[in-house]
Amino acid sequence: MAGLLFRLGGKVALLESEWSPDRRHIWCAIATATSIRRFRSAVPMNRTRGRLAQLPGQIFLELDAYIRELRQSGFDTVRLQVQLQKKFSVPLFALIMALISAPFAFLTGSRGAMAGVGVSFGIAIAYWALGQLFEQIGNINQLPAALAAWSPDAIFCLAGVYLMARMRT
Repeated sequence: MAGLLFRLGGKVALLESEWSPDRRHIWCAIATATSIRRFRSAVPMNRTRGRLAQLPGQIFLELDAYIRELRQSGFDTVRLQVQLQKKFSVPLFALIMALISAPFAFLTGSRGAMAGVGVSFGIAIAYWALGQLFEQIGNINQLPAALAAWSPDAIFCLAGVYLMARMRT
């Protein structure tokens, strides 16, 4: 029965679900207006169970294979695609922060070192907030996953280039 494709034509209610005796699948009973059906989960749970909890620790190739597997099974993988792109975009922010902070390093003469630290915290918080905003927009599929993950880096990189260009030499 696993792998049986069907189309929903109305409201569906999940009546019950339980692990199979070998704990590798979940059996579900659903009710529609005309029938009650019992079926086994489409994706074997031994392949997916616990993976989402380990998402931050998965390496790129594991996550990419997992996304392909879920997509082939018909699951929505937009959130995972955004996370896959963020695995590369977030570490790049360290270089972008250096690009942005270089002009501020030359301005601390009269303001003191703590002004530079405060500006750095402000930039980091702004990057985090913008990253969360774009991630949520990507999660609801309003932006492609790559654009949602890389937009904060692009915006802050452009700001850094602008600040470096305006810096007095």
